[in-house]
Amino acid sequence: MGDSGFSQPLMDSPMPSSLVDILGTPGPWVGRTQLHPLTDILVLSVPAVICGADSFVAIALFGELHEEWLRTFLELPNGIPSHDTLVGQLHSNVGYRCRSLV
Repeated sequence: MGDSGFSQPLMDSPMPSSLVDILGTPGPWVGRTQLHPLTDILVLSVPAVICGADSFVAIALFGELHEEWLRTFLELPNGIPSHDTLVGQLHSNVGYRCRSLV
């Protein structure tokens, strides 16, 4: 046993060193059905939540109200994602990627 008290490593693969490593993990979704880049969805969600959004509907509303500002640094090729898109993308993509770390 080493200094940690464990006889073998807890994980066979190294932990990701950054959020970019986590988001680079492939997922099970079909790329051709994704109209909104995941980075756009994540970056939209952060200021919305900081400003008090407490639901996917509120995040989408924040995006609609601040679309002009958001377009200064996000692609938004198909506009602001709907609350249904936010739910689907965040649950399937981010949830899958986080579960792949365990």
